[in-house]
Amino acid sequence: MLENKQIEQTTPIVEQPVAAKPEIKVEQPVAAKPEIKVEQPVAAVKAVPSTPLSTPVVSSQSKVEKDIEGILAKGLDNTFLSMDTATQQEFKKKGEETSKAIVLILQSAKVKVKKIINLIVSWLRIIPKVNKYYIEQEAKIKAEEIILKYKK
Repeated sequence: MLENKQIEQTTPIVEQPVAAKPEIKVEQPVAAKPEIKVEQPVAAVKAVPSTPLSTPVVSSQSKVEKDIEGILAKGLDNTFLSMDTATQQEFKKKGEETSKAIVLILQSAKVKVKKIINLIVSWLRIIPKVNKYYIEQEAKIKAEEIILKYKK
């Protein structure tokens, strides 16, 4: 037992409280995240009509087309009124197509008068009971007038 006492005296057991590390709290200001609200304007998407990209070009050409249609229609009032309604509709539709085709020809770098004459002749052939020589003469006159007006 003596040995136990010596050991006890030589090594005193001291319970020391363990020093706790002080907690360091560094508060950094948190940047406020802006709320991002993505709203898709559904009504705006539906309200916008889909238009072709060439709309401005068409509006600038419409004046030229109307002028060409006026040149083509000059002197054909009585002939148009003497036709039946089905022929009138066909004549009018073909005349609009002809004027659009003539505008495209005029926009090209090299204007081919023969093509313009052929377009006008094919349009005037819709008129019933008309001499083919008269049609060719009228086509040449109208083509010449168009070329003189829109010569670049």
